[in-house]
Amino acid sequence: MRNTKATRGLLRIFFFIAGILFSIFFMLMAMKNMEWQHVREVISNAQLYPWILFAVLCYVASLCLRGLRTKLLVSHDSNLSVVTASNIVVVGHAVNNILPVRIGELARAGMLTERTGLSFAQSITVVLLERLFDGIAIVVLLAGASYFLNTWALIEKTVLFSSFIFGIAVIGVLFIVLAPNRFLAVTSKSTSFINPRWHDPVLRFIMGIVNGVNYLRSQANLGKILLLSMVIWFCDAGLYLLVMPAFGSTLTIVQATFVMAVTNLGILIPSGPGHIIPFRSFCIQGLTFLGIAPATATGFAMVVQIATYITLTLWGGAVIIWYCVRLALTINLTKRATSIDKYADQFSITANLLGSTAAEKMNEVPSPLIYSLAEAAVPIDSVALSDQRVVISYTARFIQGEIKSLPKKFQILLKIGMAGFGALVRIRYFQSFAHLPLPTRVAIFNAWAYGSVSVTRQLFKLIRSTALLAFFEHPAVVTVLENRHCDSR
Repeated sequence: MRNTKATRGLLRIFFFIAGILFSIFFMLMAMKNMEWQHVREVISNAQLYPWILFAVLCYVASLCLRGLRTKLLVSHDSNLSVVTASNIVVVGHAVNNILPVRIGELARAGMLTERTGLSFAQSITVVLLERLFDGIAIVVLLAGASYFLNTWALIEKTVLFSSFIFGIAVIGVLFIVLAPNRFLAVTSKSTSFINPRWHDPVLRFIMGIVNGVNYLRSQANLGKILLLSMVIWFCDAGLYLLVMPAFGSTLTIVQATFVMAVTNLGILIPSGPGHIIPFRSFCIQGLTFLGIAPATATGFAMVVQIATYITLTLWGGAVIIWYCVRLALTINLTKRATSIDKYADQFSITANLLGSTAAEKMNEVPSPLIYSLAEAAVPIDSVALSDQRVVISYTARFIQGEIKSLPKKFQILLKIGMAGFGALVRIRYFQSFAHLPLPTRVAIFNAWAYGSVSVTRQLFKLIRSTALLAFFEHPAVVTVLENRHCDSR
């Protein structure tokens, strides 16, 4: 057992070092004789706005299309939304930005398993299928672009070698798709012969692989995934197409597709975090093939990489933070439920007094944000109260007390989420949430607390629940509702 762990550790170190060395080699090849002063001048003179904005939007569209592809591939076993699927894809890319040798693919498979309930074997199969379709689409686009640009002689060997590698993978996938029972039978007999103890776990893993390719058993579905993969990479080519005008030059859609294909085919090989060095290397080579000056090509590659890196890191980081919040809350609730069940037999009645730990904190003056959220959260106009401000103040203090009763780590995570909410409101309305008119605040609160986006609903769950609890338990509200009930009789 120890030897196995040590071997795995050595392999991880080997692949990490190999990826770094691979990256450095190609970077040195690309940067040889580079005039760095000229590169700085090119970047400083670039007119990034509005081209970089359009390019990022095009890239975001390609990420959403990747989410749609993931949704389709698991649609036989899970009803995954496009938003959730896109978040899963982005998390994988974001993790690849900070960890080497494409560790993000494992993170992506793990999150897909957690979100859908699929086995890890099925999830990793889906991720690998997407990578296979990506490779096929890139090779096809590279071959097509090279044909129109008369650059076939430059990349002929690369295309043929890539086609051979992906062709072997396609044959394996087709065998599983067309003859799943045969594949299972061969695996079952082989494992029984080698070691009978491996039979059941290996067969469960193989069943996951078989289920992972279920969607491709229909020719229409196979064509749909192939077409969608082509569109995804055309959107990625749009990123390159839209950035180049910022440097005072232009690319045709065929040229942009060629550069995109050269770059992304190069970084399919696992390397260092973010593929920073090989990305620039292959992008520069693709541009210089087309006659672009090396300094301009270097500046272009740096801007494109920074744009994609920031987009993935911000989006993926936000998703990871929220995912950790939900996971931590689930673990915390599970621990509490376990502790309650542990001592349940010692008491005839078990009760949880909401707000009991926050009683001493309710005397604190609520923040303007909490007060404005409380005012927007409760149906104050549906109850005729003599002094609405007293009830709203009580509700806000109760919310704030409950928040401050949370463990510190949850308080910090909630503050991060609310800071994001406040920033988005300020960007949209050019005012803070507390300074908006009440009808506008109510509309915003309802959209976030009761809308179709699960992330915003989860963020507002604590505030929404505690606000309604405090409001309807306030003595003034109880009295009004009881009088109304008596009058209706």
